[in-house]
Order: sequence, then C-alpha cells, then structure tokens
Amino acid sequence: MKAIVLIMNDIVVYWRCEDATPRWSSLLLLVVLAICPSVAIAQKAKKTSESLEEIDPPLARMVVADAKGDFIELRRIRTLDTKTAVELAKSTGGLGLSGLEILDAGVAAALASCPGRLELDGITTLDANAASALARAKVFIRLQGLQSLTSVPLAKKLAVQGSEVSLPRIKKMDRDVADALADCKGPLVLDGLEVLDHKGLARCLSRSEGSQCTFDSLLTLTPEAAAAFENSSRSFHFAKLSQIDAATAAGFSGHSQGLVFVGLEQADPEALEIIFRNKGPTCVGNLPRLAPQGAAIAPAVLKAIAEHEGVLGLAGLTDIDMSLAGALKQHRGDVHLTGVKRLDTGVAESLVGCRGILWLDGLVLGTPDGEAAVKALLKHRGGPRTGFVLNATTIHHLPETLMESCENHVQIYIGNTVGQ
Repeated sequence: MKAIVLIMNDIVVYWRCEDATPRWSSLLLLVVLAICPSVAIAQKAKKTSESLEEIDPPLARMVVADAKGDFIELRRIRTLDTKTAVELAKSTGGLGLSGLEILDAGVAAALASCPGRLELDGITTLDANAASALARAKVFIRLQGLQSLTSVPLAKKLAVQGSEVSLPRIKKMDRDVADALADCKGPLVLDGLEVLDHKGLARCLSRSEGSQCTFDSLLTLTPEAAAAFENSSRSFHFAKLSQIDAATAAGFSGHSQGLVFVGLEQADPEALEIIFRNKGPTCVGNLPRLAPQGAAIAPAVLKAIAEHEGVLGLAGLTDIDMSLAGALKQHRGDVHLTGVKRLDTGVAESLVGCRGILWLDGLVLGTPDGEAAVKALLKHRGGPRTGFVLNATTIHHLPETLMESCENHVQIYIGNTVGQ
C-alpha cells in the first residue's frame, strides 16, 4: 500500500506508507477507519470519474475539485439526485453524463446552472418541466439520445447554441418544434427523421456542414419540403425514400450535384426525367424498371438518360430493351447496371460503340446467352474510356478462348480495372 487518504473537514491528509511493513500499514488503515468513516469517500475518489457508477454530494464535490476546471466525464452514472446535481453543476469545465437515463425537473434545473457544456446523450425522453428547465441553460447542451422533442422552448434554446445540434434518434416532430429548429444557427443533424414536410427545416438541413446532405431514414418527402432544395449546391443522398412523384422531384430541377436515391422503387416518368436531367452523379438504386409494368419507357426519360453526363446508377434494373439500349449507348460516363443478369444478343450489339463505360458485372456468363452477349460486346471499338465491365469471377465460366479474348480487349474491363 502506497498511501492512505483521510478527508476531515475538507482537509486532505496523506499518510505515506512506502517504508512501512505490511503489518503496520494494515494497522494504520484500521486506525484511520475507526477515527474517520469518511475515509471511505476517499477510497471511492481514487477511482477515475469515468469508472464511477454512483455518486453522492461529498464525492461530487471531490470530483469537481479534482477536475480543476476540466471537463468531467461520468458516463457510467445512471441516476442522479438533485443535491448531487447541484454539486456537479459547479464544474466550470462541463459535464459528460451520457449514461444518465432519467432526468427529472429538479435535476434538470440544477444541471442547467452549470457554467460548462452538458452532454446528456443517454436521455431518451423529457417531460415538459425537465425540458423547460434545460431550456434555461446558458451553455451548450447535447441530447443525441433524445427520441422525441415536443418542447418549443428547448428547441429554440438548441437552435441558438451556435454549435451543431445533433438529434439523430428523432423520427418525427411537431410543426411548431420544426419552426424553432429551422432557425438553427449551427449545423443541424436529424439522421433518424422519417418524415420531412417542413420547408424551413429542409432548408436548414440542406445548409449543414459538408458537401453532401444525407437522409438515412427518410421515408416521406413532401413537395413543400423538397422545394427548399431547389438550386442547392450540395449533393443529396436518400437511403430509404422508396417513391417520388413529379411535384416532389421538381425541387431538384436544374440540380448540378450528386443525387442519389438508393431505396427508390417507384417514380413517375415525369419525376424520372427531372432526376436524369441532373448535371451531377445520379443514382436511382433499387428502381426495378423505368416505366410502369407492361408500359414502354417514356421518350422524355430516354432522352434525359442519353443526354446525361457522368456517373449514372441503374443497378436495380434487371432488363434492357432496345429503346433503353439506344439511350445508354449515347450516354457519356459510367452507367452501373449490376442488376442485369442476361442480355439479348440484339441488345448487346446495340450497346457496341457506346460513348461511356457500361458496368455489366452482374451478367451470368456461363450460359449460351451469356457467351453470345460477350461475343457481341467484343466487337466494340470506341474512344477513350468507353467499353464494358465484366465480373472478375464469372468471366471464368466462359470458354477459355473467349475469356482470353476478353482479357486481351483493351475496352473490356475485368472487375474493377477501369483506368488501369
């Protein structure tokens, strides 16, 4: 044992026992415990604040004093009473209480007086009184675990903080709360939002930091909200949005940056035309067809594809007809067609001479149809950065001579070898 700490009347006394025998060290510890029960507090205080799982007012005073103005991390604390919160709130460096799961109005009011930042990421819900108390805080508050926000005063407080407001677990919000957050002075992060129907909030989200605005959970986008994206200089990425109509797509008219709809499954022809008119990289991910079942692809959609330049993602398509082949042949840039498993020989011949690179790495090659399609594609003689990408694994299903022809063709790319 190196030392024993005794706290008496707020005075810290150290007995150094480095030279004492184990017997005398143990005896001294027993004497100290008998004289001053509060030595137990000192033993707790030896733990780092990060490892503390419970805390009371005396220990809170020690932790604050020991921090000397630095940020205090107490991530394992699950509950907190008001008296302890009062002591912790004296920390000038701020408090990290990400493990705190319950916050009543008394504790919230105490913490709100803290002169340093508050990180309360474990709180999932706040009643009206607790939210009102936090709204009176003068410092930055982080509430990344919050699953619902119904307090307008708290929303207004978060909006004027000036730093990032991150509420990634909120799925929906009332319009008056959205009104408040729309005035956010710093970046706003709502990665869990499922419904976006507020133009001001959409505009605020589109101004967030970075070159790309990502909506990982959005299921519904209204025309009113999409209108806020018009003329935006940022890329947009929608992971789960499954359908879009022309009125909503109109918000992306004239867009010139990335436009990605990974989960898109249904879109009006008019909407597709607007999307394909985008002047940046464009992807309609899982979209299985470019026209209603049994209908022909609209000429305006085909024209937009043919005139699009750059990366075009059509990985959800499973079939290419002659009309689409004609449009793809005119497209300048990479077109990802991973979902296409089979090509008619006539379609393959129509693609020969394409002006970009067509990624056909989903083609099944170990069949007569596959071999016939590859023989047609081998006729391609195009300009720089044109041709076809075939799968590096399935190409081994071809007869050896045909596989060698592919490997020797400068514009048949095996796997991800484009540009090599």
